[in-house]
Amino acid sequence: CWFISAAIAVSSVPEHLNRVIPKNQSFEIDYAGIFHFRFYHFGEWVDVCVDDRLPVDSNNRLIYCNNMKDKNEMFGPLLEKAYAKLNKCYEFLNGGCSIDGLIDLTGGVNERIRIEELLSDDDIFTSEEFIKRNDRKDYLWDLISNSLGMKSLVSCVIKKTTDKNQLLLKNNQLAIDHSYSI
Repeated sequence: CWFISAAIAVSSVPEHLNRVIPKNQSFEIDYAGIFHFRFYHFGEWVDVCVDDRLPVDSNNRLIYCNNMKDKNEMFGPLLEKAYAKLNKCYEFLNGGCSIDGLIDLTGGVNERIRIEELLSDDDIFTSEEFIKRNDRKDYLWDLISNSLGMKSLVSCVIKKTTDKNQLLLKNNQLAIDHSYSI
Protein backbone atom coordinates (compact mmCIF):
# COMPACT_ATOMS: atom_id res chain seq x y z
CA CYS A 1 0.00 0.00 0.00
CA TRP A 2 2.87 2.41 0.70
CA PHE A 3 4.15 2.28 -2.87
CA ILE A 4 0.64 2.47 -4.35
CA SER A 5 -0.18 5.57 -2.26
CA ALA A 6 3.05 7.18 -3.52
CA ALA A 7 2.19 6.25 -7.13
CA ILE A 8 -1.31 7.72 -6.76
CA ALA A 9 0.16 10.97 -5.44
CA VAL A 10 2.61 11.09 -8.37
CA SER A 11 -0.23 10.52 -10.84
CA SER A 12 -1.84 13.76 -9.65
CA VAL A 13 1.03 15.83 -11.13
CA PRO A 14 1.46 15.16 -14.88
CA GLU A 15 5.10 16.34 -14.94
CA HIS A 16 6.03 13.69 -12.38
CA LEU A 17 3.94 10.98 -13.99
CA ASN A 18 5.40 11.64 -17.47
CA ARG A 19 8.93 11.33 -16.07
CA VAL A 20 8.15 7.95 -14.48
CA ILE A 21 5.98 6.55 -17.28
CA PRO A 22 7.41 7.71 -20.62
CA LYS A 23 4.77 8.55 -23.22
CA ASN A 24 3.87 6.51 -26.29
CA GLN A 25 3.34 3.24 -24.46
CA SER A 26 0.06 1.45 -24.91
CA PHE A 27 -1.56 -1.91 -25.41
CA GLU A 28 -2.62 -0.97 -28.95
CA ILE A 29 0.00 1.06 -30.88
CA ASP A 30 3.26 -0.84 -31.55
CA TYR A 31 2.45 -3.24 -28.70
CA ALA A 32 5.39 -5.53 -27.98
CA GLY A 33 4.52 -6.80 -24.48
CA ILE A 34 7.21 -4.67 -22.82
CA PHE A 35 6.91 -1.46 -20.82
CA HIS A 36 9.43 1.15 -19.79
CA PHE A 37 9.53 3.05 -16.47
CA ARG A 38 11.97 5.43 -14.77
CA PHE A 39 12.84 5.65 -11.07
CA TYR A 40 15.20 7.87 -9.11
CA HIS A 41 17.47 5.35 -7.41
CA PHE A 42 20.57 6.14 -5.37
CA GLY A 43 20.95 9.63 -6.84
CA GLU A 44 20.26 8.96 -10.52
CA TRP A 45 17.39 8.18 -12.87
CA VAL A 46 17.31 4.48 -13.73
CA ASP A 47 15.37 2.89 -16.61
CA VAL A 48 13.51 -0.34 -15.85
CA CYS A 49 11.75 -2.47 -18.46
CA VAL A 50 9.25 -5.20 -17.65
CA ASP A 51 7.13 -7.58 -19.68
CA ASP A 52 3.35 -7.63 -19.45
CA ARG A 53 3.13 -10.88 -17.48
CA LEU A 54 1.74 -10.08 -14.05
CA PRO A 55 1.48 -12.40 -11.02
CA VAL A 56 -2.02 -13.82 -10.56
CA ASP A 57 -3.67 -16.29 -8.19
CA SER A 58 -5.33 -19.58 -9.14
CA ASN A 59 -8.48 -17.65 -10.17
CA ASN A 60 -6.44 -15.45 -12.55
CA ARG A 61 -6.82 -12.36 -10.31
CA LEU A 62 -3.89 -10.00 -9.81
CA ILE A 63 -2.09 -10.77 -6.58
CA TYR A 64 -0.64 -7.33 -5.86
CA CYS A 65 -1.71 -3.90 -7.15
CA ASN A 66 -5.05 -3.85 -8.90
CA ASN A 67 -7.79 -1.36 -9.68
CA MET A 68 -11.02 -2.44 -7.96
CA LYS A 69 -13.19 -0.33 -10.28
CA ASP A 70 -11.46 -0.77 -13.63
CA LYS A 71 -10.18 -4.34 -13.93
CA ASN A 72 -8.54 -3.52 -17.29
CA GLU A 73 -6.29 -0.78 -15.86
CA MET A 74 -2.78 -2.22 -16.03
CA PHE A 75 -0.31 0.65 -15.58
CA GLY A 76 -0.54 0.43 -11.76
CA PRO A 77 0.37 -3.27 -11.67
CA LEU A 78 3.06 -2.78 -14.35
CA LEU A 79 4.55 0.18 -12.45
CA GLU A 80 4.59 -1.90 -9.27
CA LYS A 81 6.24 -4.79 -11.13
CA ALA A 82 8.96 -2.46 -12.43
CA TYR A 83 9.52 -1.07 -8.93
CA ALA A 84 9.70 -4.59 -7.53
CA LYS A 85 12.29 -5.43 -10.22
CA LEU A 86 14.29 -2.34 -9.28
CA ASN A 87 14.26 -3.56 -5.66
CA LYS A 88 15.00 -7.21 -6.62
CA CYS A 89 11.52 -8.71 -5.97
CA TYR A 90 7.99 -8.09 -4.70
CA GLU A 91 8.96 -9.39 -1.26
CA PHE A 92 11.28 -6.42 -0.75
CA LEU A 93 8.29 -4.08 -1.14
CA ASN A 94 6.63 -5.51 1.94
CA GLY A 95 6.52 -2.99 4.80
CA GLY A 96 7.94 0.17 3.24
CA CYS A 97 7.28 3.87 3.71
CA SER A 98 5.45 6.09 1.21
CA ILE A 99 8.16 8.75 1.57
CA ASP A 100 10.64 6.32 0.01
CA GLY A 101 8.26 5.67 -2.87
CA LEU A 102 7.74 9.40 -3.43
CA ILE A 103 11.48 10.01 -3.56
CA ASP A 104 12.01 7.12 -5.99
CA LEU A 105 9.18 8.37 -8.20
CA THR A 106 10.15 12.07 -8.24
CA GLY A 107 13.78 12.50 -7.25
CA GLY A 108 12.53 15.10 -4.77
CA VAL A 109 13.28 15.73 -1.14
CA ASN A 110 10.94 14.90 1.70
CA GLU A 111 9.76 16.29 4.97
CA ARG A 112 8.14 14.11 7.60
CA ILE A 113 5.57 15.74 9.86
CA ARG A 114 4.38 13.87 12.88
CA ILE A 115 0.85 14.97 13.67
CA GLU A 116 1.08 13.79 17.28
CA GLU A 117 3.82 16.38 17.77
CA LEU A 118 1.85 19.12 16.00
CA LEU A 119 -1.25 18.56 18.09
CA SER A 120 0.59 17.86 21.34
CA ASP A 121 0.40 20.16 24.33
CA ASP A 122 4.16 19.88 24.77
CA ASP A 123 6.27 22.93 24.00
CA ILE A 124 8.88 20.95 22.09
CA PHE A 125 8.61 21.70 18.37
CA THR A 126 11.07 22.22 15.57
CA SER A 127 9.37 25.29 14.09
CA GLU A 128 9.30 28.60 15.98
CA GLU A 129 6.44 29.76 13.77
CA PHE A 130 4.38 26.81 14.93
CA ILE A 131 4.97 27.64 18.60
CA LYS A 132 3.58 31.15 17.98
CA ARG A 133 0.41 29.77 16.39
CA ASN A 134 -2.52 29.19 18.73
CA ASP A 135 -4.65 27.02 16.48
CA ARG A 136 -2.58 23.99 15.59
CA LYS A 137 -5.30 22.29 13.54
CA ASP A 138 -5.53 25.37 11.29
CA TYR A 139 -1.75 25.31 10.99
CA LEU A 140 -1.84 21.68 9.86
CA TRP A 141 -4.62 22.43 7.34
CA ASP A 142 -2.68 25.45 6.01
CA LEU A 143 0.50 23.40 5.78
CA ILE A 144 -1.18 20.67 3.71
CA SER A 145 -3.11 23.15 1.53
CA ASN A 146 0.00 25.22 0.81
CA SER A 147 2.03 22.10 0.07
CA LEU A 148 -0.54 20.82 -2.41
CA GLY A 149 -0.74 24.29 -3.97
CA MET A 150 3.00 24.10 -4.68
CA LYS A 151 2.56 20.68 -6.35
CA SER A 152 4.11 18.93 -3.39
CA LEU A 153 3.05 15.34 -2.98
CA VAL A 154 1.50 14.46 0.35
CA SER A 155 0.87 11.06 1.85
CA CYS A 156 0.05 9.84 5.32
CA VAL A 157 -0.14 6.74 7.47
CA ILE A 158 -2.08 6.06 10.65
CA LYS A 159 0.48 4.47 12.93
CA LYS A 160 -1.35 4.01 16.18
CA THR A 161 -4.47 5.26 17.83
CA THR A 162 -6.28 5.37 21.12
CA ASP A 163 -9.32 3.25 21.90
CA LYS A 164 -11.38 6.43 21.66
CA ASN A 165 -10.43 6.86 18.00
CA GLN A 166 -10.97 3.22 16.96
CA LEU A 167 -14.67 3.76 16.22
CA LEU A 168 -13.98 6.94 14.24
CA LEU A 169 -11.43 5.09 12.09
CA LYS A 170 -13.81 2.18 11.53
CA ASN A 171 -16.74 4.47 10.61
CA ASN A 172 -14.53 6.32 8.09
CA GLN A 173 -13.15 3.02 6.73
CA LEU A 174 -9.58 4.03 7.58
CA ALA A 175 -7.03 1.39 8.50
CA ILE A 176 -4.16 1.49 10.96
CA ASP A 177 -0.73 0.96 9.37
CA HIS A 178 -2.14 1.72 5.92
CA SER A 179 -0.74 4.47 3.67
CA TYR A 180 -2.93 7.05 1.95
CA SER A 181 -2.22 9.76 -0.61
CA ILE A 182 -3.77 13.16 -0.07
